[in-house]
Amino acid sequence: MDKKARWKNILIWATRTVLISVAGLVLAAAFYENTDLFQRNTRESVNKGFKNYVVYKRADLTVFPAICLVLKNVSVKVPDRNHIAIESLKIYPRFLSLLRGSFKVKKFILIKPEILFDIPPKSQTGKEKKLPPKEIMENVNSLIKEICLDMPGLITVIKNGSLIVRKDNQNLADVKKLSARVALEHQNLKIMVKGEMEKWGRISLVGKFYADKESIFINDLFALFGQSSVSQCLGKIMLNDTVTLQIKAEKAILVLEDIFYKLSLFKTIRGPFAPAHNIKGRITLSPLYLSGPLYQPRNWEIAAQGSLKDIVYYSTAVPELVKITQGQIRAGDNKINLDNFEVSVFDSTFGGSAQLESKQNEICMAEIKMDGVAGNNTLDWIFRRINFSPGEALRAPLKVSNLHILWNKDEKILASGSAFIKNGPTVFVNLRKDANTVVVNNLKITDKESNADISLYYAPKLITLSFKGNINARTLSALFERPSFQRGWIKGDFYCRLHLDQYEQSAAKGKLEGKDFVLHLPANETLKVGHVVLTGKNKQINLDSAELVWDKNNLNAKGLIQAAREGLIFDVKVKSDALKVEDILNKLFQSDEQPKEKKTKTQKVALRGG
Repeated sequence: MDKKARWKNILIWATRTVLISVAGLVLAAAFYENTDLFQRNTRESVNKGFKNYVVYKRADLTVFPAICLVLKNVSVKVPDRNHIAIESLKIYPRFLSLLRGSFKVKKFILIKPEILFDIPPKSQTGKEKKLPPKEIMENVNSLIKEICLDMPGLITVIKNGSLIVRKDNQNLADVKKLSARVALEHQNLKIMVKGEMEKWGRISLVGKFYADKESIFINDLFALFGQSSVSQCLGKIMLNDTVTLQIKAEKAILVLEDIFYKLSLFKTIRGPFAPAHNIKGRITLSPLYLSGPLYQPRNWEIAAQGSLKDIVYYSTAVPELVKITQGQIRAGDNKINLDNFEVSVFDSTFGGSAQLESKQNEICMAEIKMDGVAGNNTLDWIFRRINFSPGEALRAPLKVSNLHILWNKDEKILASGSAFIKNGPTVFVNLRKDANTVVVNNLKITDKESNADISLYYAPKLITLSFKGNINARTLSALFERPSFQRGWIKGDFYCRLHLDQYEQSAAKGKLEGKDFVLHLPANETLKVGHVVLTGKNKQINLDSAELVWDKNNLNAKGLIQAAREGLIFDVKVKSDALKVEDILNKLFQSDEQPKEKKTKTQKVALRGG
């Protein structure tokens, strides 16, 4: 027999010997595990090792591919309302410890564990003596040190488990298909967790944790919640009265549609998303800082910076979609800053910056600076919001420059900016509006043929109007969406102030003349002006000439209107159809379009005929 054949036979016989030995061990283990001696010794060892906290129905022993003790139908003794049950618990000992006559565990595998943590109501927790955080952490560290001495490098694996965290009979977290790996490395825990969480979808977490004094420290954490993720996280959980979280993530990717859907299922934490129907798009933050009570996300303080992409906002505040194609974001101190954004709404597109401030999880202030082009639908919506009649909407498209809008939750709006109308004039406006007042500080209209400055103050008890300059027919026709000024013009230098509660304080000065235009008045009324000449001096206005049409009724007037303590005194010669001048003036100063819920009382005009 040659040398090669001899080695082949040796290998065959060695393999047979190993297989026979393994088979013998398997048979011996199968026989031994069914003996009362094995079951009794195992139960004593388990009770001693787990200090009578683990109860099981039966123990099995396997030797291939590794020596393993399998406990069936395991339950763990935990405080009332909590529950831990395991279909089978596999315990892998260290082989060398067995040779030395001891039993040291190197690995646990939990098959289909069911874990329930039930947080007791405050009324119950108040009756129990609570350990201070420092003592809790000392107990945890002591337990970890003990495990490190008895079972260094211990690994615990969970397969196909479930976890429920419950409070007040409501599930705060419900995780299915739970798999995990927890490795003990020099008193540090390296954790890997995967699962599917009800209302949140797929979750995954990988990181290192260690406890010190009253805090749990987090290192190199990566977390995935549904479609959103955070990575390279550092932080800590402080076990104080509120259990405070502090964390910094080098990068966070937030998929807003996914987050909005999940937050909408928790009405108590929707916060600033409350006015929205839906939100889509992606926000990438780098870095992200979070701090606040762990169980109260709505009270977290957030600081971050990053970028926006393809944001679509469906809101009750705006009847059309608001789209942000790109932009930069900075957040902190209850403020959100958007820089270099591109936004479209209705039929308009703008670029610029914005700042939002919140208080108690509600937006209380917004400041916007933009340039862009506004379409007809946008202008109609804006003018309706500030109670201007449709005929006063500017003609679109409107090229907007240096637009600055300031809004707060008290219904106050400040706005200023310039607008360039195609084949028309340039308009500059500076206005203010609150619940009861509209103030146009300056409305300037200029082109090659016209130059005018207009101001208006409209309040329940005071109305002021000033006009200086001239606007011709071509300018007026190009300015407004509705052809209110087909061939008309207006010119003069005129100021009028009307006190509706103290008429004697009223005043007027200057001269105003206009021809062939239409005024759109409150209560959806229109007043067609054929020709009018007004001259103001002290407390009276001379009506040198007035040719008007009101609701198909012709009116020609000449005379004066004087303000006195008892009201407005008219000394006017009027030629008209069956129309009451008092009705005209009262409609002029009272609008039927005010909200029913919050109607402003406008002072009724006191009239006396002359």
